[in-house]
Amino acid sequence: MNTERFRTIVGYMAMWFLVIVVFSCSNEDNAPFVQPETPETSQRVGYEAVLNFANGKPVFDQAGETRAYSNVWPDGARLYLQFYNGSSRVDGLAVYSSATDSWSVNYYGTIAKGVQSTCEVYYFENAGTVTYESVDLTPETAVFFDKAGTYIYENGTVILSAQLAALTGRLRWKGTASQEFSYTGLTCYIGYNIATNTLSTQDAEITQTVSTDGYSPYVYGTFTDALQLTVESDEAGEVAYCKTFDSSVLARGKSGFMNVPVMESCNGWTIVTPETTKTFTVSGVSFNMIRVKKGTFTMGATSEQTGAFSDEKPAHTVTLTSSYYMGETEVTQELYQAVVGSNPSTYSGTQKPVTDVSWNDCQTFITKLNNLTGLTFRLPTEAEWEYAARGGSKSKGYQYSGSNTIGDVAYYLDNNEFFCSGATNVKSKSPNELGLYDMSGNVSEWCQDWYGSYSSSAQTNPTGPTSGSSRVIRGGAFVSYAWGCRVANRGSFTPSYACNNNGFRLVLSGFH
Repeated sequence: MNTERFRTIVGYMAMWFLVIVVFSCSNEDNAPFVQPETPETSQRVGYEAVLNFANGKPVFDQAGETRAYSNVWPDGARLYLQFYNGSSRVDGLAVYSSATDSWSVNYYGTIAKGVQSTCEVYYFENAGTVTYESVDLTPETAVFFDKAGTYIYENGTVILSAQLAALTGRLRWKGTASQEFSYTGLTCYIGYNIATNTLSTQDAEITQTVSTDGYSPYVYGTFTDALQLTVESDEAGEVAYCKTFDSSVLARGKSGFMNVPVMESCNGWTIVTPETTKTFTVSGVSFNMIRVKKGTFTMGATSEQTGAFSDEKPAHTVTLTSSYYMGETEVTQELYQAVVGSNPSTYSGTQKPVTDVSWNDCQTFITKLNNLTGLTFRLPTEAEWEYAARGGSKSKGYQYSGSNTIGDVAYYLDNNEFFCSGATNVKSKSPNELGLYDMSGNVSEWCQDWYGSYSSSAQTNPTGPTSGSSRVIRGGAFVSYAWGCRVANRGSFTPSYACNNNGFRLVLSGFH
């Protein structure tokens, strides 16, 4: 293959050896302590010791050409330990302090004494958020592990031996500085659950930008299917380049790069224009998803949103770095019935939006749909919903979704001639600039986010507050006044709330 050069880094597949000696901080074995109150240690009682080891962690140089070993660990470096004591398992955490050039280790239970026992060791380079229960990992997190380490505890001393090896390969892209691109097909680790001692993975769309040195940052993972890359090109617009790779190309411990394909030099990549509409069929029922091209917009109380409420303010800049597909219509009763096997709607009609569904009911539907299709449908984030309602990159700045004349695009209180019959059939009004129907009126639509206040700061891929009491609902309904159907108008209900004018719409991301 001419467009990709992979190099096996000498020593990367080789194991690196740690001999760890842990000295008890008390004259009494397993002396308990209570850690300071932090998000990681809240309400956890464990045992404290000091950790020493012989040689340091493996480090990649920036060029990716050679492998170097270093005795210098970054401040706050962590080793996650799982000590086995017969059939029981005790988790532990070792943390390095550069100020004292020493390690402290905490473990939470009784470990084996006098016999050699198993200990698993994990090290995450460039991890995300950490709590005492879990570690968030990103595509740029390097994962090292040894599930066959051993330890011996005698007379207040723990001797731990482990050989850590890379769990993934790593990949970066060579291109033009500031060139932005996204791709799918790479499986990355997204989390480590300490309590269950499990790693979770995800196949997601990854968006990167080429740095001034001509390379993107490294990502860590393995190929599971055809790698699909999307590149923005001034002369050709948005184009997808597809190529199939064997899983062995990015094996554990392998490092390399690929050239970002462009129109002038595809070199074995197949050029595919992303589909504007994708059609899926489940249990004989078909539904369409419309592509929403990534972009930047102003969210909230923009000038055309006459009568904006306080929770729509301040208007703020939002950037969505990945394109996605959104349901052409709300989920219909016909589709809901095909997936779940029942129809909760008060006013029945196969082509009417499903209603009387709570946010929790939406999650149940989506789980079943994903099991049937093998894909990852979900609710839209509030930002994704508003960007699509505004017309995405084709937006003309309308007050309602697709028009400033609400009656053209929305079934709402003033033109609802048959109020007692509930919502009307989907596609009864005109679509917006993207071809999406009923994003103003008909039924209100659940979003994924917890409801919260806005910030004036620019945001990238916002997902709302991390917690709350209510979930966002958008779009207005057949019982709404015109102001409730504006693209910026917001509402919220508790996740268990359901009524006959609330429904939902699907999103599919990481799919070209």
